[in-house]
Amino acid sequence: MIIIQTTRTMLVELFYVDYNHSVKSHSIIYYSIIYLSTGGLFLLGTRQSMIYLRQVFKLSYLLIPTITTKQCYN
Repeated sequence: MIIIQTTRTMLVELFYVDYNHSVKSHSIIYYSIIYLSTGGLFLLGTRQSMIYLRQVFKLSYLLIPTITTKQCYN
């Protein structure tokens, strides 16, 4: 459970780094989809995995409908 929460935190931070100018927040379902699509725990901890996750974010941002974005603005 701790590892999953840490992973989720890393994904949220990556999301803010890449899209802070346009998107402020997303639902946890969106992060779960991205987490599962990256292969889970296998890609943690290396620089290459960070680069891969950032690429996945850019693809997922275009492919996955961002239905809950407006509901999560704070």
